[in-house]
Amino acid sequence: MLLTNRLKNIIVFPVLLLVIFSVIGLLTFKVDAAAEERLVDIVDQFIQENMEQKHVPGLVISVVKDGELILKKGFGYADLEKNIEVDPNQTLFRIESVSQLFVATSVIQLAEEGKLKLNDDINQHLKSFKFPETYAEPIRVFDLLHHTTGFDERIIGTAVRDFHNRIELKEYLAENMPARIRKPGQVAQYSHYGMALAGYLVEETTGQSYADYLKQHIFNPLNMNSSYPFTTEENIGQLAKEYNYFAGQLESLPRIEYHAYPARSVLTTAADMAKFMNAHLSQADNILDSQFLTQMHTSFLDKPEGAFGYTHGFSESFQNGQRYLGANGGGLGFGAATKLDLENNIGVFVAANGPDFITASSISERLVNRVLKYYSGDEAKQIVPKANKLTLGNLEDYAGFYRSINHPHQSVAKLFMILSSPDRNIQVVDQKLKFENQEYQPIGEAVFQSNTGDLIYFKEYNDQLFLNPAGGSYQKIPRYESLLIHAVLLIFFIFIFFMIFLIKGLTPLFRFIFRKEVKSDFLEILIAVASLLAVVFLSSWILYPLLGLENILFIIFGLPTVMNYLLYLPPIFSLLTIISVVIWYRRRKEKRTGGSKFIIFSFFASAFGYLIILKYYNLL
Repeated sequence: MLLTNRLKNIIVFPVLLLVIFSVIGLLTFKVDAAAEERLVDIVDQFIQENMEQKHVPGLVISVVKDGELILKKGFGYADLEKNIEVDPNQTLFRIESVSQLFVATSVIQLAEEGKLKLNDDINQHLKSFKFPETYAEPIRVFDLLHHTTGFDERIIGTAVRDFHNRIELKEYLAENMPARIRKPGQVAQYSHYGMALAGYLVEETTGQSYADYLKQHIFNPLNMNSSYPFTTEENIGQLAKEYNYFAGQLESLPRIEYHAYPARSVLTTAADMAKFMNAHLSQADNILDSQFLTQMHTSFLDKPEGAFGYTHGFSESFQNGQRYLGANGGGLGFGAATKLDLENNIGVFVAANGPDFITASSISERLVNRVLKYYSGDEAKQIVPKANKLTLGNLEDYAGFYRSINHPHQSVAKLFMILSSPDRNIQVVDQKLKFENQEYQPIGEAVFQSNTGDLIYFKEYNDQLFLNPAGGSYQKIPRYESLLIHAVLLIFFIFIFFMIFLIKGLTPLFRFIFRKEVKSDFLEILIAVASLLAVVFLSSWILYPLLGLENILFIIFGLPTVMNYLLYLPPIFSLLTIISVVIWYRRRKEKRTGGSKFIIFSFFASAFGYLIILKYYNLL
């Protein structure tokens, strides 16, 4: 009898455990299934509220959690003309600056193999060309990954309208070396050139093309079989069409390609990006040893805890105190964003094929944030930032105009980018700083926090003040450099020069046409012609959509022919002004009417100010 009871216990106990675990598993499955259904509802609701309203042609999303693919879905159209819908498994999207995560991963792989060190001077690895020693501090591999090279930004001519015409990477980088305008290691200035250069270091170090390295060491090991380094005849049939919303309708764009392709040109699917996200969320030794993976995800920048920054290739951001690593990017026709929540093992990727780079990029990031908010909830985690060193104590010292340091400094593109990305203004309101419609209160020296938990902080280098909010850095500029002041000057110069041309040019011309006596004065003729040139040139910046730039960012293909001709006008104006001054000086004792003297001196005074503005925008 005792033996029988023991046998029963031996049989019943495992069965009971099996039943308990089965019930728990079933409940967990139901909970997970319900959570996934709720996630789908959230994404669908976001799509309904935004895609049509924002004129987004197509969009794709993938979500991973704990190594599993939770959501993979496409919306809208990859090709409106052929009614081809977005397929998350097959439709390729150019992921713009998200491509840089593959560059950084490749470089860290080489560091793991001992083929380079992050503190190496990049000139140590460059064989075909070298960077000048503008500063005592060398540009390190570390600086390329953290965007702290100090390079000036290059915009004009960085892309082609036909992918067949892309310049080879080495040739492009060597012939378009940017100026070094800051000491490396100081300020994070986002640089496509810098990341492309990191991709070229992979070529110099391994002897392989970056494209081949990417396929062999990242795409193939992760079975990313629908991913490519750039556009080719092989993959263009899968690539979603790029669209731009203009004049009330979506228009397809040419199949563009970037010369600095490692930084912006990766084509991939939502399904493949899920594999890449899992590779970075997993501690398994797949494409990187766990030690180097952790190093890649660590920020080494000198900044307050909880503030935006960069790790090795990733951007580091915070929402409600939760830390995320990611990247986002936008270009003509495409936008993409991805974020990883390392703590909860979650990754989200979104990409869109229009209607413009700002909308495509922002809608991608907003959807990513919406999904992550669903998982993290609204409860904020308290973060106590570490104050950094800055001697400014008066809030008024922070007030003023700030300009993105990503604006070009030493080319005519400076003017184009200021027109497309206006200055930011910081005001002091009730002992708080007001920036981008949010108020920030001081919580440490040079550190400020909004009611939503967002941080901004300031740093000072070489007596220049830099603002560091989420997404980039801004440099404080004098009030006289602000776009508002320059817009007023633009209108003023157009008015003054037009009036001078009207009085000294058109009026004598009409008098001549109607056969009235006209006394010719070579000085006044020169002034009239110079004034006309100034009016034509200044007006062109207001009427640029009529000059072949319906989208000002089309300068990535180079300047339209008419604008190239217009750039001759400032030097000609300068020459005519100098000749006018010489003639006036030689004839200064001649008698002139009071009105004539007033107009001449009005021209010289206006011309002096105008030449200063031309020089400021690198137009001379």
